[in-house]
Formats: sequence, structure tokens, C-alpha cells
Amino acid sequence: MKIVAEFVDVRTGRRYRPGEGDAIDPPLDAEQIKRLVKAECLTEGGEGVPTLRQDGPTIAEFVSAGYRADAYPPRGYASKSSPEEIAAAVAAQAKGSDLEGMTVAELRDHAKASGIEIPADVTKKADIVALLKPAVESN
Repeated sequence: MKIVAEFVDVRTGRRYRPGEGDAIDPPLDAEQIKRLVKAECLTEGGEGVPTLRQDGPTIAEFVSAGYRADAYPPRGYASKSSPEEIAAAVAAQAKGSDLEGMTVAELRDHAKASGIEIPADVTKKADIVALLKPAVESN
């Protein structure tokens, strides 16, 4: 990112100006970067200009590591998951331990978003819930 117009970081109150260096501390998250690029305060990319890191986790890896899905992607990292995968993970976490109220399809989506593999031969809702309960109770 390159600072091209003055802006104030509302998190810290620090003022950033072009020509005073491009390091922003703490690092901006993806939404903050999008907002500042849209406001023409930052530019992304270009030769020698760092962008969001591309080596971060998928939403499933992020959630399985114990983080909240609504905090994805981690600050300073680009998303490696589709908006649909992220929405499914957020919805699954919002439902919490209400596994009994989910359909089989929702349970499978929840498992995928949580990084839990459900074998293809497990098709009954009760069996899927039994596989998911230990993971939900540990979070």
C-alpha cells in the first residue's frame, strides 16, 4: 500500500501523510484498506509496494484454530475463501450449538466451515450431529 493522501487512523488517532513513509501500525484490515483506497488515500499494488499477504488461512482453517468467523480474514491478510464460504461459517457460528435445529445440508456446511470432515457414507442427521457435537462443545 502507498499513502497518496492524508488521513487519520480512527483506531489510534495518528495522522498519516504522503512522503512520511508507508508503514501503518497497527496494520489495516481488508475493509479499512478498501475504504481508504476508495477514498483515494491509499493505492494498492505497484512495483515495490506491499499489498495484503496472500499466505493466510482459509475460513475453515481460521475457525478450526479457534477464531470467530466474523473476524475473517485476519488483519493484513487477503481472504482465501469465497464470500459464500465465509457467510456459511459466520452463520454456522451464529447458530452456535443449535445443531439439532439445522438441516443435513446446513450441518455439512457447518462441518466444512469448521474444518471437520464428514465421511460421505454418514448420511443420517443424528450421526452428523454426533460427529459435530464434540467440536461445538469445545469452542
